[in-house]
Amino acid sequence: MIHAAPVALALSILAGEPTTTVLGTDPGECTLDVHALEGMWVMRKAAPDVGEFLDKDFRIRFWADADGVRRATATGGRVFPQLPLTSKFDYRLKEVVETANGSYEALYVADLTALYPWDEGELETKKEENLDLGWMAELMLYVRVDERRCRLKVADMYATYHRGKRVEDFRRGGQAPYESTDEPYSMVDCPETKDRDRPQDTLQGMLLPWPIEPDAPVRGQPHPAGSQGAVVPAGQPVHWVYEDVALTVDTAPPGCTYYLDAYLDDLPMEGLQGVPVQVGPALTFWTFETVHTPTDEKLFIEIHRHRVCNGHDETLDSVCHVVTAEE
Repeated sequence: MIHAAPVALALSILAGEPTTTVLGTDPGECTLDVHALEGMWVMRKAAPDVGEFLDKDFRIRFWADADGVRRATATGGRVFPQLPLTSKFDYRLKEVVETANGSYEALYVADLTALYPWDEGELETKKEENLDLGWMAELMLYVRVDERRCRLKVADMYATYHRGKRVEDFRRGGQAPYESTDEPYSMVDCPETKDRDRPQDTLQGMLLPWPIEPDAPVRGQPHPAGSQGAVVPAGQPVHWVYEDVALTVDTAPPGCTYYLDAYLDDLPMEGLQGVPVQVGPALTFWTFETVHTPTDEKLFIEIHRHRVCNGHDETLDSVCHVVTAEE
């Protein structure tokens, strides 16, 4: 069993501000190009009580896939402030257009209608009959470069349909500056169910804390866990377990291996990257061990599940929960 160092990491993450890279204030020094953005970007915000700060709940990672297609993965803040779960959406670059002042604006689009089991006719009916302006059919990121500060200006928007008419509006992030950061934040979504008739699609809350290892002869009961998260004892070993009934020695592809990466408060946990996972005969335990320091904060804990076949490393998904440590 691989042990993490005591999770004082949690408090240091919350107290620290991400490292940012500001390339310069002279427009001639800024090399940002909306045609070829790369890396992680975090929203710069301001509040009366704390001044300016970077809010990691609003972040975007720009990248290119194996075919060279420009893509982005973005969060949209916390849906529920008391639960630090941020949904991540995948976008594709649709176009780059020249603006009236001679600069350029990139448009990234995420088609959310693909998440629903509708055929084309059912989708058109939904658009014609929809009266809920909160229903999101499409997400859009309009991205420009602020050359003076060498950072991005991002308008985070969504599109819906009201009686068949397309309507665009701002999401929670609105229009804001984004700055580059070197922090390796998690950008893998931990999915909640989209179809309440298929609860097996839900992975939020499926990473459960136990006081003993999963292969112990008598396991007893896990630590308390529910819709508001899990509660674990501070200073004692906690065995986080996801029971994977779909992966067995009979269902696993021949020659493939598995491992997990563990994250706390959106950042990698020290010593818990590349934790090997042994495929079991009847089910597979994705498990790792932590020791938590006391905190009143609700922290987001998750694993990224990996499968490696013929040298190809594939991220399967994320399984997660929210945790509080009590003395």
